Amino acid sequence: MKEFARSNFPRLFTVARKVKDQLVIEGRVIRQVGPRILLERFVRTPANWEEDLPLQIPLRREIHGLGLTTPEGLLGYLRSKQLPFFEGGHTVYLPPETIAQSPFAPLATSYPARAGLKVMKNPGGPADSDYVHGVGHSEIHRRLTYAHAHLTLVANTLHLHGLGPRLYDLLELRVGEQIWTAYVIEHCSGRMPTMQECHAAMERLRELERCGPLKVCAPGGYAHMDFTCPDCNGNALVDAQSGAFRYFDFQNFLLNGYGGYLETLALEAGADTHFGQQSLLRGGRYLYQSVPGVGLPAKRNIEDRVALFRTLLQEGGCSVEGRLVLDVGCNVGMMLGQYLKMGAAWVHGWDIEIVAQHANRLLLALGCTRFSLSPGQITVDQSVESDLPVHTHHMLDGCVISYLAIRGHVGWLKALRRVPWSFMIYEGHEAESEEDFEDHMTALRSHCAFHIAAKRTYEDGECKARPLALLVRSVP
Repeated sequence: MKEFARSNFPRLFTVARKVKDQLVIEGRVIRQVGPRILLERFVRTPANWEEDLPLQIPLRREIHGLGLTTPEGLLGYLRSKQLPFFEGGHTVYLPPETIAQSPFAPLATSYPARAGLKVMKNPGGPADSDYVHGVGHSEIHRRLTYAHAHLTLVANTLHLHGLGPRLYDLLELRVGEQIWTAYVIEHCSGRMPTMQECHAAMERLRELERCGPLKVCAPGGYAHMDFTCPDCNGNALVDAQSGAFRYFDFQNFLLNGYGGYLETLALEAGADTHFGQQSLLRGGRYLYQSVPGVGLPAKRNIEDRVALFRTLLQEGGCSVEGRLVLDVGCNVGMMLGQYLKMGAAWVHGWDIEIVAQHANRLLLALGCTRFSLSPGQITVDQSVESDLPVHTHHMLDGCVISYLAIRGHVGWLKALRRVPWSFMIYEGHEAESEEDFEDHMTALRSHCAFHIAAKRTYEDGECKARPLALLVRSVP
């Protein structure tokens, strides 16, 4: 029958075979993902975390000296300049040495030295381009694949659990008249994993599937070539610098039970730090400050707090957009995340070690990437400049100081005299009087000259009234 159809109806036979092959692929995706997750993705109302995250907004950068309208144009340019690159099915990857020798070089100053660039083959920005490129793919898998913003959550989850490289940013690039999406990602080079190393890593992935928060959605699951050991179709290696297994492609994963995962991270932070408190009326532990995407009760509401911060900045004619923000006493990073939501180029925070550890976990889980932390006891002699990553040093001139409810614990850092900050967001402690505030401002003026551009006294959630002020540095 098959041969009869092939001989007498060749076109119809070809179409029928393609339909059959496609149905087989779609069936594998359905079996791998399961009906529950399919219904959650395509039928139900999005969960809070899906609407609120990622917290960090993508940056927009213009690349001069190139007029690329197709991925083939980029490949042709790289070949003509004999620059190394790696081409995948959906992306073109530029290692650090290629970035440095191309019109993409200005990007390198904003990220660590070991940063490569993963450029999507589909044109368009992060909000309007698909990750999956080309034909012959499962249509269900294509629709299941997250938009670029939510893929940053997947990449961060893999990194947080020691399986993926660090993601530094999601960018919108204007190259000539065309917009492209690119990921700035930690560059890894090394060797192919052994079968034992690869199988151990796949078992860790399976554990993340069993307990959450990841689910492999590739057709056939771990039988798919992208998960076939030892090299997973070129997606895995053992990094020469760290000796760690690294898996690079993150579009084959869904976030499964991510809301519960976020809640667990927030509660663990509350249990280990001063971020959480106990209340019988609330049924146990509640948070000091709310976490975006998490419906747990909290003493302070981050959205209300930030709304006032935005008003203060607007009144004072200031913005954190495109700037380095230094947060002294960052707690578990909730304000660091909000500064990234406002468009900060990079944020750095200081707090004691256990608090900084939870800040790192929560920030990654909220989709933040442009951040770094200094764990340890904060002292008045803190060497702020040497604590910062090298790539942020050129951003110090005109940086922003975030000094929120920390002055009473450490006083005024001596580094405030040296660091060429542009403005400071100062928040006092609960019940800090107007007289106290003036005394603190007088003490700060012995370090540097500034004027108060805007000021409020406000009550935040269940907290007592406290001052909030925008201090603008005077130009020498």
